[in-house]
Amino acid sequence: MYLASVDAEVRTKSRGKRSLDDLVLEILERQRKKEKYGIPEWLDTVTRELGPGARNEFQKMTSGATLVPPANSFAPCFAPTKSEDRVFELGFEQQSLERERRVHGLVEGSAAAIAGLRNDDLILESSRLADVQDDPTQLMRLKIRRANEERTISYLPRGTAIQSYHWVRVNNVPDSACKL
Repeated sequence: MYLASVDAEVRTKSRGKRSLDDLVLEILERQRKKEKYGIPEWLDTVTRELGPGARNEFQKMTSGATLVPPANSFAPCFAPTKSEDRVFELGFEQQSLERERRVHGLVEGSAAAIAGLRNDDLILESSRLADVQDDPTQLMRLKIRRANEERTISYLPRGTAIQSYHWVRVNNVPDSACKL
């Protein structure tokens, strides 16, 4: 969201002559010349381009504030649309799926805990983590062993809803108008 907003602001201020790409290329050129580059140099670059408010926007982003994308973020073809999303929350330490395959760090009150998972359960089988992370409707399924008894536990690994934005294609705008 932050970079999409910076891009829209640069395009607007320069009347389409510059974009985020120009700023990134400046940082890349610094890197190629073995000059210092990083957050302070990025902030100097974006502030030079957009003014002092650019530092505040970066600060908002890094503090976790919800960033509202400008309406012109992706030409007239896409409109930012407010929605609520539930962030992925496994409910226990991810390493539990990798090493000894025992549940560790169970989060009290999480969907995993509510579904009946307990610390030290032996994980015999589990859903593929990447699939569950990518699909907000997919259940996490774990086959576990506890006290010589096997059971299957399923739950939706999502936390509380947060406000977010998605870009939605504007139907009445022709493709020819979508070039930035």
